[in-house]
Amino acid sequence: MDVVLHIGDAKCGSSSIQSSLYKAQDSLLEQGILYHAPRPANGHSSYITLFGGKTRGNNAEQFDVAQINIAETKELIRRFAPRHLV
Repeated sequence: MDVVLHIGDAKCGSSSIQSSLYKAQDSLLEQGILYHAPRPANGHSSYITLFGGKTRGNNAEQFDVAQINIAETKELIRRFAPRHLV
């Protein structure tokens, strides 16, 4: 499986890209591309808590969001065996 990692700084359009991917996730999955985020935009900001970073929200809650999203993503990989993970 290929993994595509998109990293964007503030005000560079990352939220717009994430929102578009979120809206298209069913269609993408049909094409062998898995995109699974906890929220439509800024969905991956919770991942920083896995590395000891802080978010603007409740860090303990964000840590749980990240853990749940990773578990869900693993299950989707198991079920659908996508060729690409974004």
